[in-house]
Amino acid sequence: MRRARRFLAVGGILAVGLSVASGLEAATQDGGRDVIRSVGALEAAVDSADGVARFEFAARPGVWGNGRTWNFSRSGDDGRAGSPGHYCDGCTNGPIRVTVRVDAGVVTGVHSQVGGRWREDGRDLGSVAPGAAADYLLGLVERREGELDADSREEALQAAVSAPAGEIWPRLLNIARNRGQETDVRKTALFWTAHEAGVRAADDIEDIAVATDEETEVQEAAVFALTQLPDERGTEALLRLARENRNPDIVRSVYFWLGQREDPRVLALFEEVLLD
Repeated sequence: MRRARRFLAVGGILAVGLSVASGLEAATQDGGRDVIRSVGALEAAVDSADGVARFEFAARPGVWGNGRTWNFSRSGDDGRAGSPGHYCDGCTNGPIRVTVRVDAGVVTGVHSQVGGRWREDGRDLGSVAPGAAADYLLGLVERREGELDADSREEALQAAVSAPAGEIWPRLLNIARNRGQETDVRKTALFWTAHEAGVRAADDIEDIAVATDEETEVQEAAVFALTQLPDERGTEALLRLARENRNPDIVRSVYFWLGQREDPRVLALFEEVLLD
């Protein structure tokens, strides 16, 4: 969950050839530049590239960086004065820049960044509507897990959640549940599910945390995701886990997080355990 931890520390002309001419119907002009507005058009443009394709899209409020750093402010500010971004030289609220490596029409790598300069040359596809970009990036994780390594899929997830693209947490939750995904990808998806959905996904995250046949690492990520929920709901879930989970590693993790909370129910639980 490399990227998720970093969050917590807190264009050109479309030129893709005749083969994607139909996709141009989904592009519109914005300030003299073509903007790709459908996921189908973006897929066609990327898949027709040979080597490296790159595109960019607007970031949601609170996402800021300088091409090297990538941070997310829960307060939703734009990274200027009054936020951690004030101390980040050259930080801006976007755009999100995505570089995709393509081999014979198959995406083999993804890199994402906020602001800064492009790290490598490639076919510049220009600007993409945030919703279409998020849809495409999540699709890479969902449908092409065998062709991308875990780092690339985490990069895609990070970029997708940074787009002002509406509710994507149900797709994040499905990725977290998918045992065909690599463990680190599932852990990252769990983190973002809690961040994006809050209490709406609490029961689903809790189910993962108590599953008797689940990987310990994934369960620990689910426990951490529960700590990101509002205090009342998160504490309730952790208290249940402390009593119901039989994995000693998970119980130790739950006790650690409960120990950070000032709640009389937590003290009562600790007294109960000590007297047992």
